[in-house]
Amino acid sequence: MFVGLVAAAVLAAAPVGVVLSERGHGLATGCVSTLQAGFMGGQTVTYCGKQAIAACLGLASADQALAAACRRQRLAVGP
Repeated sequence: MFVGLVAAAVLAAAPVGVVLSERGHGLATGCVSTLQAGFMGGQTVTYCGKQAIAACLGLASADQALAAACRRQRLAVGP
């Protein structure tokens, strides 16, 4: 009975946690972010300024999510 109540509480609170975790994490103007996968998992990498320009010109052609982030920031996307 107790385990069921705890599970129900966790399931009810999960959407609230997701919404609150998404607030306030906007990127600064001129910054782009992408998820890079590795053999141990993935990590979020953020590029700003000159690094963002270089990433958009060099890496965005192989990373559609990065290309979309570059376009949202109005940065040129490489071939």
